[in-house]
Amino acid sequence: MQARSSATGARRIDGWLHPLYWRITGVRDAMMARVRSAGLVVAAVVVVAACLTIGHERAPTRQLLAVAVAMGAVAVLWVLQRSARVSATRELPRVGSVGVPMRYRVTVRNDGSRALARAWWIERPVDARPGVDEFRRQREPGEDERNRFDRTFAWFRWQWLMWRKRSFDGGAGAEEIRLVPGGEMRVTVGLVPARRGVIELADPRLLLPDPFGLLQRCVRVRCDVGRITIFPARHPLPRFDLPGTEAWRQHAESDAGLAGDIGGFTGLRDYRAGDPLRRMHWRSWARTGKPMIKELEDASEPRHALLLDTCGGDDGDEVFEACVSVAASFAMLADEDRGRIDLMFVQDGVRGVRAGAGHGGCEVLLDALATVVAQRGGSLDALADAVLPDAGELGACLVVLHGWDEARAAFLKKLRDLGVALVPLVVGAGERPAGVPGHWLDARQLARDLAKLPPRLVGWD
Repeated sequence: MQARSSATGARRIDGWLHPLYWRITGVRDAMMARVRSAGLVVAAVVVVAACLTIGHERAPTRQLLAVAVAMGAVAVLWVLQRSARVSATRELPRVGSVGVPMRYRVTVRNDGSRALARAWWIERPVDARPGVDEFRRQREPGEDERNRFDRTFAWFRWQWLMWRKRSFDGGAGAEEIRLVPGGEMRVTVGLVPARRGVIELADPRLLLPDPFGLLQRCVRVRCDVGRITIFPARHPLPRFDLPGTEAWRQHAESDAGLAGDIGGFTGLRDYRAGDPLRRMHWRSWARTGKPMIKELEDASEPRHALLLDTCGGDDGDEVFEACVSVAASFAMLADEDRGRIDLMFVQDGVRGVRAGAGHGGCEVLLDALATVVAQRGGSLDALADAVLPDAGELGACLVVLHGWDEARAAFLKKLRDLGVALVPLVVGAGERPAGVPGHWLDARQLARDLAKLPPRLVGWD
């Protein structure tokens, strides 16, 4: 009863704190967008000089105060009279990666009747303030170790949630914008994606500072909303052998010899000199007037499954994001002549994506992983059932698990009963618990643990 009462009280306090922090953060962001670092210094000088002049007749202090106030007044008046009418067009890349700096070009046009000078481009990210339910439910890592005051008022939790939800860092243009009326200029903009998914560039601004650089006016720019798909963070992997590959290859080669062909139909392409006539697609040739060739899967290429556990944690959770990063790192095998990779995970049912010969490169898998979300209360049984029809064709099954418990042990046992060569990759926080099979990966030391994988990955027998 006491614990339940305490939890109810905590939720009530969080509900009262959320609108307060929401307004405080909004006012702070609005001020920081308009007051530059030099302006904060001058404001501090005004406060200190004003305090020192109270009850004293020190001429230098009064002069310093007068100069600082005068500079501030000039800056305010100058900024108020600055304006601009600007439109822009972005040249955005289609994809990016978490933590990898990216650059793109923006063509800025002066639609006003006055010349424009001393202006800079800035991309403002979408509002990262958390919702009330998210603020109540989520907990900052290590929050239980803070003192009672910090736990009660949860300001550090609010800051952590905002930091975790930010879409990118940077976004400033590299060149000063100087334009005559009707003139155009190309500006290089750099930013660093902070999280995977689709980031929106919906609030471009033009910064118009005063001559002293104390204040600046933020003018909205007319520009279409830009979107970039951000792939998960990837880490380099050592060279290793996957269990089950050689057995699969021998089985595939024997089947190919008996069948007299190399695999199933995957698509059509234009005829190239030397292509066998038996693979000619005569109907397409008759319809289009161009010779077309059937593309078939190469049965000599091994096929592997990459299973991602999405049934634990929450979106943005440190361990869940580490699981996605591990899956993205292994998805790169599709570009290393390791055979086909079948990525499968639970998201409103079982979703499967294939990459490899005849199915595109690793970008197909990374594109799916960019938008994968955690499924609270989901079950892994559906994922095991999805592997069943193709179990006999798989060389190895890489299983990325969110922690370790009885449900995940039962999931691996079900896969093992299908006769699949399993490689468990269990992601968690801290030291390896007892009884965990396969490879343990610490979410906070992911790059280190992935780099230490052995030359032959450990399976689960």
